[in-house]
Amino acid sequence: MKGALFFATASVWVGNNLFTVQECQQAFAKTLSTSTGEGVQDVALAFVNWASDRAQIECDDECMASLGFITGADVEDLWAFNKSKAVQFRKNISESLAPNGGYRLFVLRGNLLEL
Repeated sequence: MKGALFFATASVWVGNNLFTVQECQQAFAKTLSTSTGEGVQDVALAFVNWASDRAQIECDDECMASLGFITGADVEDLWAFNKSKAVQFRKNISESLAPNGGYRLFVLRGNLLEL
């Protein structure tokens, strides 16, 4: 392909700027506005793999507890192909992600327990 650029690490366009991302895996979490504040919480959780190889990424028991879900949560996989299995109660989340920007997005819902 004439004029094409290829990078060993992932590259991302933000506006008119091209940024190079070092090979790594990242997880991002954000409390959603649908949380009631009365002991019920909704959290968006995104996994991204910036490595050039497939990678396993996990939100283990400690990660889930840090999000406020001590005993687990109802987890909705927003990109599940089988919608009948899209929401499952889970104590942790572990996913294999495609290389070079592979991602998954989840919504975690549940009642918060007092520590």
